[in-house]
Amino acid sequence: MTITLENTLATSLNTGEDAAYEHALRIYLASHHSTTSRARLIYEIAQFDALGRAVELGAASTGAWLTRNLGMKTSTAYEYVSVGRKLLLFDELMLAFLNGEVDYTVVRLLLRYMTLENELELLELARGVCYSELLKALAGGEQDRDEPEAPFFKTWVREDGMVVGEFLLPPVEGQELMAALKIAQLAAAGDEGEDAEEACPAEQVEDAKPERRITADNILGVPSRYGPPVKADLYAALVSMVQMVRSNPRAPVRAPGAQVTIMLTEDGKAWMPTNPQAPASTLRHYVADAVARVHMLDSKGLTMYFGRKRRLASDGQVEALLDVWGHQCAMPGCTHSRFIEIHHITDWSDGGTTDIGNLIPLCSSCHSLVSHGIAEVGKHGPNVEFSFRDGSKFVSRNRGLPVRAGGVVEMRTGASFA
Repeated sequence: MTITLENTLATSLNTGEDAAYEHALRIYLASHHSTTSRARLIYEIAQFDALGRAVELGAASTGAWLTRNLGMKTSTAYEYVSVGRKLLLFDELMLAFLNGEVDYTVVRLLLRYMTLENELELLELARGVCYSELLKALAGGEQDRDEPEAPFFKTWVREDGMVVGEFLLPPVEGQELMAALKIAQLAAAGDEGEDAEEACPAEQVEDAKPERRITADNILGVPSRYGPPVKADLYAALVSMVQMVRSNPRAPVRAPGAQVTIMLTEDGKAWMPTNPQAPASTLRHYVADAVARVHMLDSKGLTMYFGRKRRLASDGQVEALLDVWGHQCAMPGCTHSRFIEIHHITDWSDGGTTDIGNLIPLCSSCHSLVSHGIAEVGKHGPNVEFSFRDGSKFVSRNRGLPVRAGGVVEMRTGASFA
């Protein structure tokens, strides 16, 4: 495969084809070499470890030998040893890694869920989807890892009076914390929405909110109503949350991203759109105790119709779309969870309806790509197709995970990487 691609790349350069495709091919080739080189390194480390070579050479362990002789960071050395040991159990995954069909990050993720029984199934899945979609596909599955530590919350005061904290929260309580921080962030930014203005007389609003000059700073600095607070805003959100609890205000802040949802599939899996790594066994406990509201969807999905009666999606439709698409942009490979916009697959101006089947959540950046024709989102029966200028295409069947249906290497050379 490598020789074929190199020859094809040389031909492409000599014939003067579009520079963007040529550059893309060079990146594909470099990525392939990088993946196969790392795979070979980890394979040799695994064999080295299995044969006990480190002890023969005077090192306490393989990780210690790698750190001493290769100058690796200690955590990286021991991670390679751990991954290598697990890979020796899965011949097909090891072969795919050595052939450059799956990336190292994908291998690490698969090893958390892989068994001898599902090895081929998970490997086939990984070949067809992006990493972010793979995370969703594996959500709710049982993971091969140690049980998490017991939850805790600790604080202590330093000699200078500063308070230091550390905590470990279960998945649902963790998402409830992020939801509370999101509400506090929006409240601190003054984003109380129309409902807040209707809750008190106009004169009180005027008294409570002094006139502000409209500047670039306060326009560009408005936080997204969707997604968790950005890292730069977490401290301010925490302080605002503490103040809100102490003063118990009644400011109805609309924050569609600030909610805890558990999805249940017909085959009994449970997963959280905003935290797909939370194990199903943990989430079932919360469902049984009714700690969180559950949004149940059957195989046909949620049907909500408005037709041509309105152009903008309702709050109910927005919440349903966010749940189905994992509370992030639906574009394959995009993980943006903030500044989400609801896109009509068939444009409103072309007669498209505001029905749940014609709507899809896109971040403002990806929405702009679609608006300018750089990317296309189309609907064919129950399927949604995403097409890009480089020839790559992804298909989402019945609003499921977008799966690769073509790519620049496949289109230009007849060969493909996973």
